[in-house]
Amino acid sequence: MGHPSARGWFVHLFLNGLYWGIYNLTERPSASFVAHHFGGSSLNYDSRNADKILLGDSNAWTHLFSLLNAGVSDPSGWDELNRLIDLPAFADFILLNLYGGNADWDRSSNWYAARRRVPPGPFHFFVWDRERTLEFADVDLLSADDDQSPLRLFQILRKNPAFQRILSLQAHKHLSAAGALGASPAAARFPALSRVLETAITAESARWGDYRRFIHPYKTGPFERYTREAHWRPEVQRILRDFFPQAFLGPRGITSTG
Repeated sequence: MGHPSARGWFVHLFLNGLYWGIYNLTERPSASFVAHHFGGSSLNYDSRNADKILLGDSNAWTHLFSLLNAGVSDPSGWDELNRLIDLPAFADFILLNLYGGNADWDRSSNWYAARRRVPPGPFHFFVWDRERTLEFADVDLLSADDDQSPLRLFQILRKNPAFQRILSLQAHKHLSAAGALGASPAAARFPALSRVLETAITAESARWGDYRRFIHPYKTGPFERYTREAHWRPEVQRILRDFFPQAFLGPRGITSTG
């Protein structure tokens, strides 16, 4: 979608010689990451992982939510909001999470945000630890809300006609047939990623495939032994067959959120 995001690659992990499975060795979108992409020293940034302040302070963050929760109804308030958030980038962040049906982005969950403090800059939001996505194509997150989180920002901003126009433009750009979230580009991207793991996942299943069955039964049985053939490949096909086409068509109203 055209924004900086954490880069990573898949590795086999050994701990003191013991095979531990497949991991995604990944950058963290913290202050040093943001400084690398937007310039300056990491010491000049406010950086947070959800409700945890990693660097800097929460003054601008508190000011942002005070402004929003009080209601932005005048031009001066809108101008201040534009100084505090990169609104087109935030619209893309929202679209991506709605599209993926993310179930893990409340105030204390998995997302990063950072802004340049000296000189003052807007907050940028970064996806992180998104394993709770691509689960069900009919998940509707349009009413999800939680203070001090991107969810609250979205719920307040979506009432503003100016942000509605921004969101509509970004939705048209990314949800079009050739856009980043279009059915064909998404369906082409996902197999390319899954093929990287097609062979390696056998080692993962050999290490952890019986974990739920014999070591840590979860919820109620019957407990299965996870394998590539019975679980990995069918899940890849489910996402290709059931998720991308429906998410693109917008059954949850994504194409009309503006």
